[in-house]
Parts: sequence; structure tokens; C-alpha cells
Amino acid sequence: MLSRKPVGQQASVIKYDVLTAVGTFALNQPKGKQVLCLRLMTLITARYNWARNELAVGQREIARMWNVDERTVKREMAKLRAMSWLIVKRQGARGRVTQYALALEQILKDTQPVWSAVGPDFEQRLIGQGASPKTPAPRLFRYITLKGPASRQRWMVLVNGALHAA
Repeated sequence: MLSRKPVGQQASVIKYDVLTAVGTFALNQPKGKQVLCLRLMTLITARYNWARNELAVGQREIARMWNVDERTVKREMAKLRAMSWLIVKRQGARGRVTQYALALEQILKDTQPVWSAVGPDFEQRLIGQGASPKTPAPRLFRYITLKGPASRQRWMVLVNGALHAA
């Protein structure tokens, strides 16, 4: 199963896969859970720091984003913690907001039954069978420095891998 940190070359794929898994899961749930998943997806999209695996947003700001009161935010965040989808990294105190982390492993485990609804490529990618290519993609461009009058100029030269392979 997908367990990489969502940073680096494959980061955008991982992020979209998590959002797709949560969204597809939500659409297969009763209305209350659908709303909860949509609220989480909104938080992830708007305020989640993927590089630090951190969500640090105040309840007042979340309430404004979700168009609910702060008490509803407390209840919904408690539900997400109970599902083990959010983990408290640092409890808020004295004016600081609580910092959360996404429990990606738990989210993916809970959403796995609906992966096939997205498609076999999605399912294979999340399982890890098609997550990344075995060999790196061939370089299509190469930079060279010319000598003589054109020194200090760098030219981009298209390299055709098929011609050089034989």
C-alpha cells in the first residue's frame, strides 16, 4: 500500500490519489459521513501543509470555511480523530492552535474497498504495483557548451534515444 511521504517527484500524484480515495469513499457512505469527508477534503485542499504533514488551523477559521459554528467544528474534528484519520501532533494551548497530521495509512486502509470503483490503474498505484516506473524516463534534452566564438552560450540539443540505442 502507498506509504511514501507525499513530497518529491510523485507528490502531486499521491495528493490527488488521497483526495480521490476520500471522495470516492464519501460517495459510498450515508449523508453524515459524506459531509464529514467533504469537510476534510476542503481542509486538506485549503490548509494542509504536505511537506510538514501538518494541519494547523484555528477552529474559528475552520468554522468560517465550513459555514458552521465552532461547536460543530469541535464535534467534526473529534469524529475525524475517532476514525484515526487525524492525529494530534501538538495540542493547542494559550492561544496556539492544535496541530494535526493526516494518518494516510489509516485513510487508505479505510478507503480501500472503493478503490476498484475508480479503476484498476488507481487500485494498482495505491497498492504499489504501479506506483513508479522501474526504469527512469529517458532524457530527451542534453545541454552542451560550445567552444570558440560561441563559448559561454549553452544550447539545448534534442537527443533522439532511438538513434543511439542501436
